[in-house]
Amino acid sequence: MVLPVDQLPDEFAQFSVTAESGVDDADQEAQDTIDPDDSGADLRDRGFIGSYTLSYDLPVASDGAYFVSTAVAMFDDAGSARGFYDTHINDLMRYEGRSVRGGAIFREVVPFAGPGLGDESRFITSAAEIMDRKYYSTSFCSP
Repeated sequence: MVLPVDQLPDEFAQFSVTAESGVDDADQEAQDTIDPDDSGADLRDRGFIGSYTLSYDLPVASDGAYFVSTAVAMFDDAGSARGFYDTHINDLMRYEGRSVRGGAIFREVVPFAGPGLGDESRFITSAAEIMDRKYYSTSFCSP
């Protein structure tokens, strides 16, 4: 689910909504996947319908947190959601240590079981380097 800034920890109180926030269709989402060969048609074939992202950043440079994003995606069915997220995890692991779209290099990719959130919950943490900045991510999926 997407979270308004007032539902995030206090350290994010000064963050502003980014221009990239909003609805994405399969063609737009394909531009943000890790696999450079993904297309909107590929995502639609895998059951992706659309997503909504609410992202925030700091308007000034910071040595600490400077970006946070929350998102929700819709799929044809639970099996499509599971498959999509499994592909995402596999792509992160497959491309770990290699430069991908936008010059990002993913490191420390670690999938793990969700703590008490259902047998089919999937989590993954990763770190990425993009233009000499480090990004940390934790993703969660529960079909």
